[in-house]
Amino acid sequence: MALNPPVDSFGSPHAVAGEMFVLSRSSIEIEAKVYSSDLWLAWQPRCGEKYEAKGKLYLTTLRLVFVADIRDERFRSYDFPLFLIRRERFNQPIFGCNNFEADCDPVRRSLLFSSPSFQ
Repeated sequence: MALNPPVDSFGSPHAVAGEMFVLSRSSIEIEAKVYSSDLWLAWQPRCGEKYEAKGKLYLTTLRLVFVADIRDERFRSYDFPLFLIRRERFNQPIFGCNNFEADCDPVRRSLLFSSPSFQ
């Protein structure tokens, strides 16, 4: 998982070499929680910090990328590599919307040092 991967001026994520876009969905809400951090610097997420936004989700052959509709310097986008997603759960509650929950290990050389969860 990487916080704020690069996106173009139209809000589409930059493609990685060999990656193909499969689909995109708008009006997606995300909640991501960062549980702990070994080292904290001013630009890093803090322990227990929660990110919530509404935006667009892209599915590619390599990853899920969420791009927020309203982008600020703290949170613009999230990158979830498919091979780092674990403990995934698809919930179908009686009341409310279906949702997907999972944990995702951080990408090397990212600002995240823990395994955040997202829904």
